Amino acid sequence: PRKHHYQYVEQLETEESAVTIPGKLFHKCIEQFLCGEDMADTINEFKSLCMSGKLDMEPDLLEYIVSKYLQYYAKDYTSEKNLMTEKEFNEPLDPNGQDYITLIVDQAFEKDNLITVRDIKTTTNKLKYTHEDVVHNQQLLLYVPYVENELSVKVDMIQIDEVRMAKLQDV
Repeated sequence: PRKHHYQYVEQLETEESAVTIPGKLFHKCIEQFLCGEDMADTINEFKSLCMSGKLDMEPDLLEYIVSKYLQYYAKDYTSEKNLMTEKEFNEPLDPNGQDYITLIVDQAFEKDNLITVRDIKTTTNKLKYTHEDVVHNQQLLLYVPYVENELSVKVDMIQIDEVRMAKLQDV
């Protein structure tokens, strides 16, 4: 409770958790790829965190997962028109701006004249999302009006990619 209070009520900077770091670095790699930037520094940051013991993972895991993810979407990425990548929205919840909600849309793209919002979930656990989880995902339903307003488009689809941070089998 105290950590929650410090982080969300007092909005004090807290050290990132070893649980969230791999996912954030994965997202950063995908963002860098979609923006035509080099991912080497992000991959090396992950390796360094593993080698220092801050992350209890194999140093080459992030590079492996990113390469498998990009390999899986290689054909799609050539036909998708990227409209938005890792776009942050901050919306005040009260007139004083003391309480607010922050949304980060992973990606919005156009393909075959359809607009899709793609959200990437990373986990080190077993995959858990079902069709029903996607259909009723309030987080993604909240994203839709922000994307529509920002891009002046109608969102046609929502897609969740659940990525397991493990070397188990091919995608």
